[in-house]
Amino acid sequence: MSYKIPLNKTFHLPHAHPHGIATIMNHNLKLLLVKEVQENQRIESFLSSTLGVRTARSWTHKNLRTGRVGINNNKVKVGHRIKAGDCIAIQQPNLNLNNTLTNETHQLCIIFEDEFIIAVEKDNNIPVHKGKTCAVVSLIDSIQKNNNNSSIKLAHRIDQRTSGTVILAKTKPALLSLQRQFVKSQVFKKYYASVAGSWSDKWTQIQDIRAPLTKELDSYTKKVLVHRSGFPAHSIIQCLKVWRRYALLIVNLETGRTHQIRIHCSHLGFPVLGDIRYGRQPFSRTRLMLHSTVLSFKHPILGSRLKLLSPPPLNYTLFLRTLNLRN
Repeated sequence: MSYKIPLNKTFHLPHAHPHGIATIMNHNLKLLLVKEVQENQRIESFLSSTLGVRTARSWTHKNLRTGRVGINNNKVKVGHRIKAGDCIAIQQPNLNLNNTLTNETHQLCIIFEDEFIIAVEKDNNIPVHKGKTCAVVSLIDSIQKNNNNSSIKLAHRIDQRTSGTVILAKTKPALLSLQRQFVKSQVFKKYYASVAGSWSDKWTQIQDIRAPLTKELDSYTKKVLVHRSGFPAHSIIQCLKVWRRYALLIVNLETGRTHQIRIHCSHLGFPVLGDIRYGRQPFSRTRLMLHSTVLSFKHPILGSRLKLLSPPPLNYTLFLRTLNLRN
């Protein structure tokens, strides 16, 4: 019996842009980090010179007026002067990027694969399965087509706008074993969460949150709420770094309720950036600042313990770099 042994995974920053801009491309979102040599330029001149001949000045003005361009989570007007360290977000749904969706499949990064399971890094904006209103190709559709195997099934799910590790099973025994581990909370899960709020001295570095959750079935938004009659939900939240208005957290999930991290963080008063449902924090329309970085579980057939690591993607780390530059 042969197995595919995963190579040691390395994390590379993008090559320098000819204009000195670190560019990140992710589906219909493009992020630019302004360097010192670009400081004090008008925003429209900066975008036209940086994005190339495909983006005429008229296109730039139109997208500035319609709110498709933002700086540091704020809207920006024509004529705005940029500063070093500014994080410029551009919504470009019609731009043909090399690493975006194709009509049939996604380009996937495989973390681990053998004859029984496959673990991949899911980008934000990719749904794990196709819902009723989903117009894009789902993760499971891509994997089934790439492997020419319709029997591959999802062992668990994460939100569409959350990035990180997703595990799939190639056989039914492997699927049932993985599902039992998730149901019995035998899978160790760790997430990065960037949140809004000032983590002051009154908060200890580690918060142990035990707040039961229940679904609001009669609500149009189908929110999940903290309620004493809900199902037990346990999160251990550790603060890694603090800025003036933001904080970087690492969250260990002891249970796996729907939207658990987003609700527990909001319940503490530190909503996840990009979470417009529970926190009204529109850092980006496409990027929820939540990333599944560690999954540890028993191999469903061999019984050995696997620990899968997924570093935050570039559009996540760029935001943290921007905070470091501005603070």
